[in-house]
Amino acid sequence: MKLYFDGADIAEFNQINNLGVISGITTNLSFCKKIMKEKNISYLDLLSLIHKEISKLNDFSLSFQLFNTDPSKMIEEAEEYQNSFSSNVSLKIKVPFSNDNCFVISELIKRGIKVNATCVTGFMQGVVAANMGCSYISYFWGKMTDEDIDPKSIIYDVKNLIEKNNLNKSSQILVGSIRQPQVISEAIKCGADIVTTQFQNFSKFLSQLKSDEANMLFQNDWNS
Repeated sequence: MKLYFDGADIAEFNQINNLGVISGITTNLSFCKKIMKEKNISYLDLLSLIHKEISKLNDFSLSFQLFNTDPSKMIEEAEEYQNSFSSNVSLKIKVPFSNDNCFVISELIKRGIKVNATCVTGFMQGVVAANMGCSYISYFWGKMTDEDIDPKSIIYDVKNLIEKNNLNKSSQILVGSIRQPQVISEAIKCGADIVTTQFQNFSKFLSQLKSDEANMLFQNDWNS
């Protein structure tokens, strides 16, 4: 089970990475747009900065999202990222999963580009993404609960299918859209291979009140 940082702020990434608890980073268009406005830089410039930082590490996973919506332009954009940002990282191209985008996903996989099928919320979407050969199947936990969809049962069932049947066993289930820290443990228990979450959630689950109380008791006894 792996933990990833979900964001586009390099300072936040470095702070989390220095703790030694993550092995990848996922970005999305919303995170990136916020940083682009703050730094007054283009999307390509931001991706270059992120890749430069991540490539210093040992084969970290890195997911960049396409911004084009026309299929031919999406494929061109993905190839540009693959050519520019795949060195010294395990690059995945994020493609929102939909009927129209299945052609794009299929074409990218044929060209040897690893795909992170993102914005997944349904059981059959996960089954199809695994059959297509997507490297990551990214379930959006928060979006699912918004629609009264039970993410735990769907993720559990898709994970079991991948493991027990003739689906692509290289496909990993990634869970994002984490709104509460306790969701991370729920996602792990139901079979997620990877959970990606924002900066503020790490301190919430890495520190626990009773753990801090126990440590303080020991320190007080030692210093008395």
